[in-house]
Amino acid sequence: MPSYVVTGAARGIGFGFIQKLSSDPNNIVFGLVRNLSTAQDALDLAAKVSNVHILQADIVDHAAAAQVAKLASGSLDVLINNAAVQDLGYLNVDVDGFPSFDALKKDLFATFEVKIYGVMTTILTFIPLLQRSAIKKVVSLSSAMADLDFINGTGITTSVAYSISKAGLNAAIAKFAQRYKPDGIVFLSLCPGLTSTGATSADSLSPAEWAVIEKQIAGARKLYPRFREPHSIEYSVERQLEVVARWPLAQSGAFVSHKGDHEWL
Repeated sequence: MPSYVVTGAARGIGFGFIQKLSSDPNNIVFGLVRNLSTAQDALDLAAKVSNVHILQADIVDHAAAAQVAKLASGSLDVLINNAAVQDLGYLNVDVDGFPSFDALKKDLFATFEVKIYGVMTTILTFIPLLQRSAIKKVVSLSSAMADLDFINGTGITTSVAYSISKAGLNAAIAKFAQRYKPDGIVFLSLCPGLTSTGATSADSLSPAEWAVIEKQIAGARKLYPRFREPHSIEYSVERQLEVVARWPLAQSGAFVSHKGDHEWL
C-alpha cells in the first residue's frame, strides 16, 4: 500500500490532499494537524474510511514519525509538506508598509519558523522512513510569489513574508535534492496555483482583505490575461498529484507549477 504523510491536513489544500488520496483504498494516508480540536473535517473523514489516520503533531514530532512507521510497515513513500502560517493582518502591507521594525521582524520570523524551519525539520524527521521506500518523494508546496519573474511581471508588492519564505523554502528543497539524490529521493517545490481556500475566498475575508486579493489578481492578469478567479481545491490537488507521480529523480530539486512547468496560473 503506498503511504503518504500530509502536513497541514486540517483544512484547505491539505485536507483536499487527504480526501483525494484516501479515495484510493490501496493508499494509506496520514494527516498531520497541529490541533485535533480544529480538525473536525479530517477526523470525520478518518471515521468514515479505514485508510486515513489523523495525528496531532507539532513542527518536529518524532512520535508522529514512529506512529507512521508502525502503521506503514516501517517506511514512507511520499511526504507532502503543506503546513503554513499567514498573518492576514499583514497580507495587504507593502514591503515598506509595516508599522514598525518589530512588526516586520515578528511577521518574518513567525513565517520562517513554519515555512522554512518547520519544513526542514519535518523532512529530516521522516528521511529514515523515506529511505526505506521504493517511491521516495518529498513535495513541498511553494508559490508563484517566490518567482522573481512573476513578482517583477505582476508588480505585486504585498504578501512580503510569505513570498520571501517560499523563496527560502525553494532553496532548502534544492539543497535536500542534491544531498539525497544518491539515495534516490525525489524532492520537488510545487506551486498549487491560486486556489480557492480560506485565505483567497471573498466569503472568508474582510472587504479590505478581499480587496488585496483582487489587486493581486489584477496584477496576475498582466502576465495571464485570461485568468479570472482562483480554481478549486479539487482541481489543484488532482493536477499536483499528476505532476508528483511523473516527476523523475533527474529533475529533483525543481520548482514548478501544478501544470509541471512555470505557467503559474
